[in-house]
Formats: sequence, structure tokens, C-alpha cells
Amino acid sequence: MLLFPLFLFSISACGVRPFTTSTARYTLTPTDTPQPTLTLTPSPTKTLSPTEIPTSTITPNPNLIKDFAGIYRKAEYASYDCTLEISPNSTFKSHFQSKINGVSPNVSGVISYSGVLFLLTRIKADSTADSDYQCFPEALVPVYWGERRYLFMTNNSNDDGVFNSVVSFFCSNLRNSLEPQNSIDDIYGQYFLRETDIAKKVSGFPVLMDHQLLCP
Repeated sequence: MLLFPLFLFSISACGVRPFTTSTARYTLTPTDTPQPTLTLTPSPTKTLSPTEIPTSTITPNPNLIKDFAGIYRKAEYASYDCTLEISPNSTFKSHFQSKINGVSPNVSGVISYSGVLFLLTRIKADSTADSDYQCFPEALVPVYWGERRYLFMTNNSNDDGVFNSVVSFFCSNLRNSLEPQNSIDDIYGQYFLRETDIAKKVSGFPVLMDHQLLCP
């Protein structure tokens, strides 16, 4: 008779409560929660849409890109025509039209401003859009000439040989009275000119973003 109460007391001392009480007070811990089986579903392939690109995340100067927005052209009389369209939302489309074999690839993507250059990043490109085509530069230098907007081709590197060549070509045209061009059908050369600017007058000398004069 004495052992039975002592036995109950020793169980209580160990912290074990009656079964009905322990069931009511027992709480599942996170480790006791059954873990669901994780099934990975591959995400569908998606092409970046221009409308999904916030301008503020692409460029530190969206107003500059808006200022240069428009359709630009450059051409070589017997070889090709190039069209470059820059949209205010910092996207671009380029088109190459060969006058020799009829090849006409397209490239589209996003355009950003590095502080010196417009950088063109491809998002979509036709298989025939070879990087050597003059219509698909990696970078462009924005140039002001009065109300006109030009884009001079260059590359995204420390080698400014391409840019210097374009500047030399442009300045030669200027000295030979081939610039400013005044006919949409006569736009040609190693640089892009905005179509709507063809009728705009120029004043002074062309300048870069840092106000450096070209062809002084």
C-alpha cells in the first residue's frame, strides 16, 4: 500500500502527467510537421519584353535617351542601308538591308548610358545578324549639332580607334560640304543621323556630351 503512492509521486516528479492531460497540452514543433514533397517545375523560356524593363534600372540618365529617341539611318550607296530605332523606354531595334544579296537581319534589345557611351545589349537577333554588320554596333557616342542628333559608332572597349575613324570621316564630309546632309535619301556614312533632323538647321560645331568640339 505504501509503494503505490510512492510510485505515483516518482512519476509526477519526472514531469509525466496523465495521458489525457498531456494530449491536450502537447504542441507540435516544426520538426514534427510533415514536410511536403518538393516538385521542381522548369520555368518556360521567356523573351524579355521592352514593356517589362524599368528605365530607371537600365540607365542613370533616362532623359538623355528620350532626347535621342527616334529613327536613325546610315547607308553605303552600293552596299547596305541601316535603320536604328531608339524608343523613349530605353529599347532599340536595328535593321540591316543588303543591296547586294538581299540579306535583311534584325536585332532588338535595350540601350543604356554609361556616362560616355550608349551601350546596346542584344535581347533578340536573327541568325544572320552577324556582329560585323555596320548596322549592329555594341556602343554609340551621342553627338549634338544644334538641334540635330547624331550617333557615332564605336566599340565597348578602351580602344577608340573605331570612334576616331568615324570622327575623321565626319569631319572630312563637313569640310567638303557633304555635311550637314539635307536629304533623307542621301543619308550615308559611318554614323547615324536621326531622320526627323534632316531638315533642321545646325549652328556652331558638333559637340560631345562633355562639350568637346568636333572638327573645330
